[in-house]
Amino acid sequence: MTWKKDEKKAKELLYDEFSVVSEYMLKIEDDIMFPNLLEFRIIPDAKYGKRDYPIRNTIDMSTQEYFMFKDEMKHVFLNL
Repeated sequence: MTWKKDEKKAKELLYDEFSVVSEYMLKIEDDIMFPNLLEFRIIPDAKYGKRDYPIRNTIDMSTQEYFMFKDEMKHVFLNL
C-alpha cells in the first residue's frame, strides 16, 4: 500500500506491504452481496510483520510509530 498526500504529483509518504487473513459472512439477496467482515488480522511473518519500519519511509517514522500504525490499520479495515 502506498500513502500520499491528496494532491497532484504528491510525493509518496510511505509504502508498506501486509500479509493479512480476513474472515467474513456473505449474504446474497436478489443477486446483491452483503459482506459482513468478522476478522481482519495482519499476519506477523518474517517477510511482512517483523519489520521495524515500512519498506519505504519518507516521513521518518520511528519504530514505535510504525508499530502503532500497523495496529491502527487493523482497526481501520475492521470498521469499513
